[in-house]
Amino acid sequence: MPAPWFPGRDAIVPPRGDANAPRSYRRRIDADGPGHDGARVDLHFRPGARLALAVVELPARRAFDPRARLGRRRPYGVHVPVSPRRAGPVRRIDRRALQDRAVVTGAHQDNTVAVPGGRVFVRRWVGGGERAPIVLLHDSLGSVEQWREFPLALASAMQRDVIAYDRLGFGHSSARDARPSIHFVDEEAAAFAAFADAIGLTRFVLFGHSVGGAMALAIAATQGTRCEAVITESAQAFVESRTLDGIRAAKIAFEDPEQFARLAKWHGDKARWVLEAWTEVWLSPDFARWSIDAALPRIACPVLAIHGERDEFGSVAFPQRIAQGVRDGRMIVHPCGHVPHRECADDVLRWSAEFLEGVA
Repeated sequence: MPAPWFPGRDAIVPPRGDANAPRSYRRRIDADGPGHDGARVDLHFRPGARLALAVVELPARRAFDPRARLGRRRPYGVHVPVSPRRAGPVRRIDRRALQDRAVVTGAHQDNTVAVPGGRVFVRRWVGGGERAPIVLLHDSLGSVEQWREFPLALASAMQRDVIAYDRLGFGHSSARDARPSIHFVDEEAAAFAAFADAIGLTRFVLFGHSVGGAMALAIAATQGTRCEAVITESAQAFVESRTLDGIRAAKIAFEDPEQFARLAKWHGDKARWVLEAWTEVWLSPDFARWSIDAALPRIACPVLAIHGERDEFGSVAFPQRIAQGVRDGRMIVHPCGHVPHRECADDVLRWSAEFLEGVA
């Protein structure tokens, strides 16, 4: 299979002025980056499709390492318009097209699937191999897009497919009206079973950030041997004063229109719901007694808990509680903040690879 690749700004355009353009043709171009000359590009057109798939094959003497791009400008795939009247690369996917079919780029595949309550947006990065895919669970304000370059680097480093999805109410998934209940972590664990069935997941590894980490633990407790391993990153294990202080500070910060606009960039008109689903539930007195403790003894698979010493939303008591509460737990505490996969991505990739090599 050709290696994933990200073209430069000149990119590729379809044939001009020919209403009967071929469905597939090859054009040789120079790739974006030193030493990538001689890449071969195939554009595959499908009847009735709005976009064409650019498949790129690099010279065998060159290795592609997406981790090298971490910390640089954000990479992007190319979506080529089929219509000859529209020239140039199109970098935004028409989400309406996702309702009926997947749209594939050279780096990932996007789709939506029906679940109880609406449609869930899913993105899959192909890593190769037959091992269980890694499923990413985002944080309280997160979405698929906010994982940025990390999933591609993870898929390459682990040689596994990586799947991320927007929970209902977030990102490109269907909106929700009612605010989540104080049992939302367990409710998401129940919802995950329907999601996994919808995309045909029979075995998987979970990687959850922040409250996504707590959800990953709750899911593992209910999925038995289908879940082969769990990696949590900055996961909350109970309600801590530091967590509430961080949420109160964030709530004030989002009163600034510029800060709120940054949230709306990812969630659109769902941004207010996303914010209040986090702040109002966590700050509710009824939620103060929540913990993940009941799920931990029921988790049969190995668990790695990664946490930052400077995490503004929780102390090292969180990974300690997780690692000690499961049957096979270990933890890594690192001098970073709440988002290790962005602050020390290479370390997270290395720890994840070492952990999964021995367990899943």
